[in-house]
Amino acid sequence: MPILNVGMVSGGNAQDADKLDGFHASQTPAPNVIVPLNSDGILDLSATYVKSNVYTFRRVDLTNATSDYELQVGEEAVVSFENKQLVSFRIAVTQPSTPLNPVIYNIIIAIYWASGNGTTFDFFPNHTTYSGQISNLMYRHGTGGWVGWSGSLEGFCLDTYYGFDNFPWFADLFAVYYGTQQQKLLYGSAYSNLSVALFTGIWNNTTTAWTSLGSFRIYPGTTRNISGIALVRRLA
Repeated sequence: MPILNVGMVSGGNAQDADKLDGFHASQTPAPNVIVPLNSDGILDLSATYVKSNVYTFRRVDLTNATSDYELQVGEEAVVSFENKQLVSFRIAVTQPSTPLNPVIYNIIIAIYWASGNGTTFDFFPNHTTYSGQISNLMYRHGTGGWVGWSGSLEGFCLDTYYGFDNFPWFADLFAVYYGTQQQKLLYGSAYSNLSVALFTGIWNNTTTAWTSLGSFRIYPGTTRNISGIALVRRLA
């Protein structure tokens, strides 16, 4: 039979029930509350609820993005690319509130095809070259030790020294931003054709804010193209 009235009657007036099985509903995640689905039927904790310490589980496809998207903590972006020399990550970098609360991104790049060998890769914050502003320190298998460049490159260098022809290439990077007046770092490792590189790059510019994550490219002056996939996760 139909339910004519849901609620409680108090003093002759019907009142809406505010609990379901003893739990309140709320758009703000908290212990022992029910969070509603959004208009798309998705439990979306990123757009309006992210102000709390709740991780999302949502992946966004930014392969064809034309404007920057702000990843929330725990959110992941996927970017696919095919036969390109330059891959742009359209991701807005959140400004750190204090140096003790840095913004951290994990960038995983997997290339399954690259024509030619002797390949070098670079990463550019803000989609801009910063000649003379980025110091790179790298250990490359086969060189016999650490190799350093201070201000001589335009971006973060991700070279593995040994080139490859149709071999997979994989990099696991961490971008850490402490604030405009503090250090901006990119560090990680890369692997290809039994070759490995460990690297750290410091963007020494203390006046330019890191507002857009940047672009990843095969070294200029070559006709080689790359295909693959990248995942970008905001960790903090």
